[in-house]
Amino acid sequence: MPSLEMLLNFSAPFACILRAAIQLSDGDFHVSAQHLRGSHLILSIMSTTFAPPQETLAKAPFNDPRADVILQSSDGVHFRVFKIMLSFASPVFSDMFSIPQPSSKKVDLDDEIQTVLLSENSDALDLCLRHVYPLQTPESAPLRDASILAEFAHKYQVDALDKSVKHYLTDNIKHDPVGVYAIAVTYGYKGVGKSAAESCLNLPFSRIQSPYARYATTENFAELLRYHVSCGEASSAVATDRTWFSSLGQIPFISIGTRTGCQTCTAQDFMDLNANAQGEPI
Repeated sequence: MPSLEMLLNFSAPFACILRAAIQLSDGDFHVSAQHLRGSHLILSIMSTTFAPPQETLAKAPFNDPRADVILQSSDGVHFRVFKIMLSFASPVFSDMFSIPQPSSKKVDLDDEIQTVLLSENSDALDLCLRHVYPLQTPESAPLRDASILAEFAHKYQVDALDKSVKHYLTDNIKHDPVGVYAIAVTYGYKGVGKSAAESCLNLPFSRIQSPYARYATTENFAELLRYHVSCGEASSAVATDRTWFSSLGQIPFISIGTRTGCQTCTAQDFMDLNANAQGEPI
């Protein structure tokens, strides 16, 4: 860093220095000179020292100063948690805590504690930890939250989350059966996946789609499509086969009529109408 005297000596040959400003403050040194007389020299030298950035702490209860480990999200938020709670919930976390990690910067603490870097962002980590900690969880959750929890449970082997994940997925079947199927079969919730696949039969084939279909492998999604087609073919076969109609004759208020209509009503047989439209004899 040049001294003030050196700077003045450097600028002495230039006769017209119109303005010089010197600012000195806590570790900052700034000198600027503007020279005009046949040149456009601008001399600017700056040296600044910055204080180390402070940690961004998560919301309560994950900002407890008594915590013995920090989980750092991908966007830099620090979750202060207790090793024993996560170790009981996840063997993966238990193994993580046994590996030495870089310590975090101090935040109003005299002692540094272990920091574990995770790939989840702060929103996802907050959601998952609130389901791991003994806190009250919501009765329902959107499919986005269910997918985050399912991925977290699978990645870190948190079996305690399975009950919540199944509940949230089941609640979303009516809204998005295709998305629920994709998430369920990907993370091993076969019972929920079966129910979702059956619910997909209420959709026309062209609407077998969802923003969450990306969770399923190509093979799993193709299996859903084949199931939909097979069930449609089976239903069509039943509708066109009249052999099962005979069993209805055992019901007192239903009578089986001829091909021109039922004995109890005057409506013409729908199948006969369809055949006639195609030019087939009635």
